[in-house]
Amino acid sequence: MSIWYVLVEEYMEKSIVLSNEEILGRPASIMAPGQIVRQMMEQTFVDEDQACRRLGLTPEELHSFYDGLHPVDKELAFRLKEATGSPASYWQNFEKQYRHRLAKWAEKKNQA
Repeated sequence: MSIWYVLVEEYMEKSIVLSNEEILGRPASIMAPGQIVRQMMEQTFVDEDQACRRLGLTPEELHSFYDGLHPVDKELAFRLKEATGSPASYWQNFEKQYRHRLAKWAEKKNQA
């Protein structure tokens, strides 16, 4: 079953819908917050079970987060603050920028 995310960009005044496959096929220059967290966890030798406990996610949700599919909501942002020491606002802004860049990429892709 495919999950669809609706990315609403205020500057565009329209919704852009991307499938999981499209999100996973994004350019490497569009980094998801989860990619950074994965690197942080690996560098500090935090295994998957520990990461799941710290972030309050199931293994499936953790992998979706790492892949850029699971968004950073307010609750996850506060758990990320506790796990990484970076402010919750940092993670919320990172998520917003990530979704904005995804939407811009999708718009250009659809125009081609």
